[in-house]
Amino acid sequence: MRRAGLLALALVGAAGCKGGDEAPPVARSVLPEVDPFIGTGGVGFGVGSIPPGPALPFGMARPGPDTGTNGGRAPSFSHCAGYWWEDDELIAFSQIHLVGTGVPDYGALGLMPVGALPEGNLDPADWRADFTHARESAAPGRYTVQLLPSGIGVDVSATLHTAVYGIRFPAEGPRHLVVDLGHHLDGGATQDARLTADVARGEARGFVHHSGPMSGRYGGFTLHYVLRTDPPFEAVGGMQDGLRVADVTEITGPDGVAVLRFPAGTAEVRVQVGLSFVDEAGAEANLDAEWVGFDLDAAVSAAQAAWEGLLGKVQVTGGSAEDRKMFYTALFHAYGMPTVLSDVDGRYRGVDGEVRTADGWRYYSDFSLWDTFRTQHPLITLLTPDIQRDMNRSLWAMTEASGRVPKWPLGTGETNTMIAYHGESVWVDSVLKGVEGFDVAAAWEVLKASAFRTAAVPDGRARDCAASYLSLGYCPLDVEGGATSKTLEAAFSDFALAQLARHLGHTADAEALEARASSWRNLADADVGLLRGRAADGAFPADFRDDVFSDDLVEGNARQWTVFVPHDALGWADALGGQTAAVTWLNQFFEESAAAEDTPFPDLFYWHGNEPDIHAPFMFAELGRPDLTEKWAAWVRQAKYRPGPDGLDGNDDGGTLSAWYVFSALGFFPKIAEGRYVLSSPLFDEVQVQLPGGVLVVRAEGEGPVQGVTFEGAPVDGPFIGHDALAQGGTLVFLR
Repeated sequence: MRRAGLLALALVGAAGCKGGDEAPPVARSVLPEVDPFIGTGGVGFGVGSIPPGPALPFGMARPGPDTGTNGGRAPSFSHCAGYWWEDDELIAFSQIHLVGTGVPDYGALGLMPVGALPEGNLDPADWRADFTHARESAAPGRYTVQLLPSGIGVDVSATLHTAVYGIRFPAEGPRHLVVDLGHHLDGGATQDARLTADVARGEARGFVHHSGPMSGRYGGFTLHYVLRTDPPFEAVGGMQDGLRVADVTEITGPDGVAVLRFPAGTAEVRVQVGLSFVDEAGAEANLDAEWVGFDLDAAVSAAQAAWEGLLGKVQVTGGSAEDRKMFYTALFHAYGMPTVLSDVDGRYRGVDGEVRTADGWRYYSDFSLWDTFRTQHPLITLLTPDIQRDMNRSLWAMTEASGRVPKWPLGTGETNTMIAYHGESVWVDSVLKGVEGFDVAAAWEVLKASAFRTAAVPDGRARDCAASYLSLGYCPLDVEGGATSKTLEAAFSDFALAQLARHLGHTADAEALEARASSWRNLADADVGLLRGRAADGAFPADFRDDVFSDDLVEGNARQWTVFVPHDALGWADALGGQTAAVTWLNQFFEESAAAEDTPFPDLFYWHGNEPDIHAPFMFAELGRPDLTEKWAAWVRQAKYRPGPDGLDGNDDGGTLSAWYVFSALGFFPKIAEGRYVLSSPLFDEVQVQLPGGVLVVRAEGEGPVQGVTFEGAPVDGPFIGHDALAQGGTLVFLR
């Protein structure tokens, strides 16, 4: 009973409930609507990078299959999450994965069951297996596959910090479990590793120091583990220093492979692996606290209860079966990352390598902030503010440890991936919505110093291109890489920080930042009707093309970056020749995209598979054309999402595209750092959302385009509705 109680406590906490509070009753099970295979495939820039393996919401343990084809991996861009739907070979089951990223990392500590092994030295090809989707299934909390031709069946589940396996062997033949310490995804490597075995107890423990294409930028991370099996393995062999070894108790080195042998006739081997980014004691404590007694079904049931309690807070009525599957899978994927990095005792390893304790809260890492500030964090802030509060604390802990606002922290370090510092965007947006949990006044001082580039802030801690931006009002393309994108990002960041300054009563700073928030105007070229880069002498280059992904732009072309003025739609329209001209241009932007052929390459007009322009459908409402917001948001849902492995238009980027779908289906979209949402049109007849402040009901009445909106029976004037109103619950009605 004590073991089950500890497990339940660990799992309920993962769903965001505090203090042992029970989740509210669920009107109906929504888990059958979730398809973990959505977004696991795709081609080229349409790869979703979703791993299908089990995990709890934001769980540290995310065990699952890493796959390949024809004895090798396809291009790494298809395998950022380890798994790609188009593959037909399974390489190993690794214990941690990223969700929806555009660069591979994690994929550490490979496990693989196998029957007979050849004599002599071993190679990963010796345990690689074929598989087919006909003998594979996935659901929240569970992944199942049969390996071919051996017939070995593998069931996988997870708790917050542990991976749980049930392995079924054929009646005849040897039974082995390979522990591949050197397993990695493309571009990664194990730098060092150790496995120490206690044969009598059926236990192995150790670490892998892993370096991936992102984590390698700070030297990599160390993942500690404690692995227990039932029945106990009876011998350990493998590979040590490039040579086959037998009957050993320790395997070391970056290419080490341990082979655990089980008694003949064993029908099933059960495994649970505790993980920690702190130390081996942490991995053991996590394993003990979340121990399931080798009962995989118990782990599955607990994981599904956690997901049901979270996803079931949102109940939809109406829509097609395809719509509901897409909606609940999107909501499911929106709770994949960031990742809980603190152990059950609160200890975590910070971005400076030091071990600290999160007392009464959870420390998170794996923040894809350039992406997630736009949709995913606002969704968490609305639905589960307690979780966002801990994420705010985590970002502040990273800031205190490093002296700078996080950019793209992964594991135990900062990768410095992408541009801008959207940890501040996340903070500002959530603080304005009443979700804090950290020292906001102290954070303001850090943000102010970075934004104004005071003498106390070295260049490495100031914003991108700070010197040129402050002196010229823009980043010159002949001085700075990504200059145009950085200028537009800086202008938005100034706007966001100005809102925080006003919130804290720093009026003079707010006014200075608000003035700088118009710096995007310095890139407005009236001759071409776009925002584009200019040189340090003020000249616009003569060889400009608006469809080219040039060096002054980051992940987009001038058309797509031109709309990145999310804080000043009316001013943006004025710069493009007035509101009518701006609406015409923006509508053409979508018309061209709708008419274009769907290819594996980046779209040249509206590009939903990437981030800079994903707010664009909702700009129409701000420009007085809510009908076009309704039209184009619906088009994006229909054209860029579908319930299949290729169901996303690009990398989910930590839940960004998934959260976009959820907001769009609800009928409103976040205005970052403004504490409000743009209204559009809901997908379903009715949605009931259980929020901490009350039940929010979103209802569509009548047929046809939206003619008006009411909240609690009163008309909503204009295109916006405030967060404070929605967060307290009430009835939002779209009248058609």
